[in-house]
Amino acid sequence: MSKGVNLTKRVGFVALAGVLLATLAACSSGIVANGVASNQSIQAAIEAAAPGTTLTVYGTHKENVTLDVNNITLQPGPGGGAIDGNLTVTGDYDAIKNMTISGELLTSGEGFKNLTLDPVTIWGDAIEGAFTCSEIISDGGNLQTAIDGAVSGDSICAAPGTYDAFSIDSLSNFSVSGFGRDYTKIVPSTLIDSGIGHKSTADMRVVVLVNGSTNVSVKYMGIQSTSTAPGSGASRGADAIVFWNASTGSIEYSTVSGVYAINGEQTGQGIALDAGSGDRSDLLVQSCDISGFQKNGIDVVDGNSSTSNPGTITFDVEGGSITGAGATSAIAQNGVSGWNNGGGNVTGTVNGTSISDFNFTPTTASDSGIIAYAGASVTPVSSSSFSNFGSDEYFIAAAGSTSIDATDGNTFDGVSPATATSSQLTSIESQLLGTVTIK
Repeated sequence: MSKGVNLTKRVGFVALAGVLLATLAACSSGIVANGVASNQSIQAAIEAAAPGTTLTVYGTHKENVTLDVNNITLQPGPGGGAIDGNLTVTGDYDAIKNMTISGELLTSGEGFKNLTLDPVTIWGDAIEGAFTCSEIISDGGNLQTAIDGAVSGDSICAAPGTYDAFSIDSLSNFSVSGFGRDYTKIVPSTLIDSGIGHKSTADMRVVVLVNGSTNVSVKYMGIQSTSTAPGSGASRGADAIVFWNASTGSIEYSTVSGVYAINGEQTGQGIALDAGSGDRSDLLVQSCDISGFQKNGIDVVDGNSSTSNPGTITFDVEGGSITGAGATSAIAQNGVSGWNNGGGNVTGTVNGTSISDFNFTPTTASDSGIIAYAGASVTPVSSSSFSNFGSDEYFIAAAGSTSIDATDGNTFDGVSPATATSSQLTSIESQLLGTVTIK
């Protein structure tokens, strides 16, 4: 990767404040032992610091600061530290930890190499843990061009703004990060024709494609479909908003949303996960909100459209929400669907997830919050809530010989099986299919 990009990038954010309880007295007299008192200048401390220094900032500093020394860490002291102004970063390998910035994070000129933010809140959207930007793309920039120029180990960050569809292919230890699901938006002008099959679709049209890659993360962004509904033909909408094929890694702290009117076509997944013979997919879906899909929120099927193409798939859904269309006669939907179609191995878990609003109004078919069939395993299901289901729908469905352990911490329309009355338990069990254990 190049050292930076030759344009000014503006990334407005307010970083997560420290909450340690102490006083500022230790450094109230000035810059002592790399501490910056509230009546002193952070800029002066930076200019006096050697590379590798950690500067501890006490109190609020009304100044614009330029971090132009390499390998400097800014962190708050006890009681918190804040910059009431803009922070411009031009140094390499710098870090900002738990600081409050009331202005904007800026980079200019040649920019920087590898800025670490650990952790931050971007305009009110919490970012958990550290991440590093080896390059920041500004609003209106070409995210796909940056990805195409990346090598394994790079971390591309997309500043608050709107970007087109993108694909990641044959990269390792790579990440694409936004600056908050409400601020970094993937709004496709065109869809990606992947040339890869999934279920009954031979060539998946998608918004985000991750293919043949290892340890990839996509996080902190809002990803949406086009307004055209899925269906058939060259002009159809997205068969999946995100298609994860033969790859390992995670989708974290993001929204995946369809913005089309649903119809009866058996396609249109929120996240589609697949792998064929000799390939493996492992995916963590962490704290993501998935809605507006046509068929399934998370659709996990091996075989790349073939029944004799065994792949290996492991997935874990942690937190977040999956929201169906509510009462509709258009199509029966599922929140999480696992299907061993290719003859391989499909296993997954669901923990701490809110699954709601599934209600197919005809009685010719049923929605399921979670369904596993044809040898797929989705177990255990734990600490999850199921709500606003039609009376003919299934909270959890274990088809065929599959069994699902749902004994740990789940609630069904607000009722815990552990404390349910006999009539409440009977009502819950009437919306379970197959061998599903809830207490």
